[in-house]
Amino acid sequence: IRDRQYGDTVWPVNQFQLTKDKETIQVFLKHLPLALLDKAMPLLSDTFPEVATRFTQIAPEGQINDIHWDFDGKDWRAKAKFEELHWRGGAQLPGVSSLSGTVNLNADSGEIHVSGKNVTLSSSSFLSRSLLLNQLASTLKWQRQGDLWLLQLPRIYLSNALLTVAAH
Repeated sequence: IRDRQYGDTVWPVNQFQLTKDKETIQVFLKHLPLALLDKAMPLLSDTFPEVATRFTQIAPEGQINDIHWDFDGKDWRAKAKFEELHWRGGAQLPGVSSLSGTVNLNADSGEIHVSGKNVTLSSSSFLSRSLLLNQLASTLKWQRQGDLWLLQLPRIYLSNALLTVAAH
């Protein structure tokens, strides 16, 4: 897909692939700039008002790359890379800046690897002031077990001028 301009928005060069056979659907999207999704929110507001409202509230920025989504009729799985994510915090979600990583998930499990330098976490609900981390690296895994979810944090590394936290 070549650069396209709609109104004042220029959508960058991209790659999209849709593959379908008798039992599976595979979708691939090379780049998804989150700032451009803001332009699509009016289209979603009637069908998914909660999603559109939340998206507008946190105003995410950054890029999601190499998005893969597979569906075989009953199960799905997805994976993607993200770069330089930023969003505003709210009552239930702290704000963040400068976060990169990967996510791999399906309906029953998943994992996310995050990393960043000069990452800022902010939340009036959780923190009395913004927290600047010189470095952040972490992995979070989750798995459905019956009606419950098992969360694991097998790796975390946080550091700033005052503190270093490392656990494996």
